[in-house]
Amino acid sequence: MALPTPGDRAAETSTTTGTGTYSLGGAITGWQGIVAACGTGSTVDYFVRDQAGGSDFEVGRGVITDLATDTLTRATILASSNAGAAVNWSAGTRDIVVTFTADAFNQLETSTANVTAAGALMDSEVDANIKTLVLPASTTISTFGASLVDDAAAVNARTTLGLGNVDNTSDADKPVSTATQTALDAKVALAGDTMTGDLTVPNVSVTGVLNVTGGVDVGDPGVESSGININGVTYTTGLRVNDIGGTNAAQFVVHRHSTTLQPLLLGARSNSNTSAHAAVTSGQSLFTSFGAGYTGTHYDLFGSADFQVGTGTVSSTSSPGKWVLSLAPDGSNTLAACLTVDSDKSAVFAGAVSGTNLSGTNTGDQAWGDITGTLSSQTDLQTALDAKADDTDIGVTIQGYDATLETGATKTSRKNLIINGDFRINQRAYVSATATSGANEYTLDRWRVVTSGQNISFSALGTDNTITCPAGGLGQKIEALSIAGGTYTISWEGTATCTVDAVAKTNGATVTLTANTQVDVIFSSGTVKNVQLEKGSTATDFEYRPIGEELALCQRYYYREWNVNYNVISHVSTTSTTTGKAQYFLPVPMRITNPTFSYSGTIHTLGGIGAPSAIAIETGNGFSRVTLNYTLGTSTLGSSGIVRFQGNTTSWYFDFDAEL
Repeated sequence: MALPTPGDRAAETSTTTGTGTYSLGGAITGWQGIVAACGTGSTVDYFVRDQAGGSDFEVGRGVITDLATDTLTRATILASSNAGAAVNWSAGTRDIVVTFTADAFNQLETSTANVTAAGALMDSEVDANIKTLVLPASTTISTFGASLVDDAAAVNARTTLGLGNVDNTSDADKPVSTATQTALDAKVALAGDTMTGDLTVPNVSVTGVLNVTGGVDVGDPGVESSGININGVTYTTGLRVNDIGGTNAAQFVVHRHSTTLQPLLLGARSNSNTSAHAAVTSGQSLFTSFGAGYTGTHYDLFGSADFQVGTGTVSSTSSPGKWVLSLAPDGSNTLAACLTVDSDKSAVFAGAVSGTNLSGTNTGDQAWGDITGTLSSQTDLQTALDAKADDTDIGVTIQGYDATLETGATKTSRKNLIINGDFRINQRAYVSATATSGANEYTLDRWRVVTSGQNISFSALGTDNTITCPAGGLGQKIEALSIAGGTYTISWEGTATCTVDAVAKTNGATVTLTANTQVDVIFSSGTVKNVQLEKGSTATDFEYRPIGEELALCQRYYYREWNVNYNVISHVSTTSTTTGKAQYFLPVPMRITNPTFSYSGTIHTLGGIGAPSAIAIETGNGFSRVTLNYTLGTSTLGSSGIVRFQGNTTSWYFDFDAEL
């Protein structure tokens, strides 16, 4: 057992009560602190007594610790006024003094005896060659030990120990012989060593990470052991297989036996160039496999399969995926995407899709992906579908086109950029042959007479309406947002001439339009009906849209509400004694947020507001709602009432105009 640490003049006070660890209160005047004298963590013997006198005392051994308040444990109680147990101190101040106890002295005496015996042994007579060692009479030594001691020289002792070939007497730092050390120096260290030559192993087992600079040969690496050239760039071959020119395919097989787990080939990416992690973003490639082949002078890529981050939100609960299959087309060695499958399960083919037989069971609505490409006509499409399908209706979606395609069915696809191309919508109640009072005055919905004083004429409006156009022209402006750009075809029925953006066009002619650029179509001096402007280079049958849909398309540009039997217009709340506001909701979102407002007729009120004398539209409206400001007769602030037409005159109206 180690002796306790002494401490010269080491004594402190303590006010600790009970039987627990002492908290040291500081050095007694003229003494050292215990930690300062003995060092933190030291084991010391101590003596404790009350400053106020009394019979209580404690002698013990404990460990001191340097803390904000230094402490002394009471590990062993050597003697005490509490029958050898820890004293249960009451309130008061005590002196704790580091001492050297009788127990420590006894330990020291025992250690001294051992040292004396060892000294006696060392003092025994040993001859110059360590030949004879004289031991005390009571010493017992084994036969082998005796023969070792009796050996005349060190070489004999090594022989006795079986170390006759060990020679390190000239270099104490060598743990082995010179020959052994030379052999060991040629070996590879277990850690931190770098090999400069090839490593050939019949079997290898690695625990942890095996880092290989260069490639790994499985069998004969062949003539391209340094890598392969793909389209001018040399790549190190990571895994090379044998059987060059043989009958076995080069293969990399991941094989396992399991009832629950399959073999995996995984590529994982973090969006960071450091050891830190960062989330990947939409469109980034995660793992790509390539196929390459030798093309005469080098290798070229023929195809790839790429896993990417798809469309959507990347988070700890969302990992939208995307898969892109790319192939090099004939005449090129540049890969191009041919099939893309996104996170919404949509699939896009870059080329034509064909098949000999299609089969399956339709148990409900079937979602068809987009079909891209150019069709000669709807008739061609119908013929192709009829040749493959039975008599069951086939629901198809083609770039927004939704129809039942079977023999004799009407085929519509929302393809016509001309609105009111069959002249059915007449919100302004234009009367045939009525002369206009200004240039570019609108008549039938979306159609304007270009020259002031001219008119259009027609019989009663219905379906398949024929319009007689004036010499100055009947035109329609098509909103820029409707133009995707590219080749379009203009077609109509009748004798009128046509210009598209002031360029003359014959019936069925194509025109190249610029994306997001307004287009002006004008017909002059003749009859016209069923006007159509559609994407593509071939004129197709006129698109008949439902009347409600056609009306809604017109109301994006112009809306008129007619008075019918005292129509209630709006609910007005006063903002002063002479003004009020009302919200007016439009049937469809209009082209602009502040359409031109006008009205006709006599307006009156019901409720606590005065009769209106003027109505104006407020700026800063929404597309589907406008605010009307009313000038009122004397009214009560904070009151409200109903505004309506005064009478049953059907020619009165509210107008909202957002025409181009």
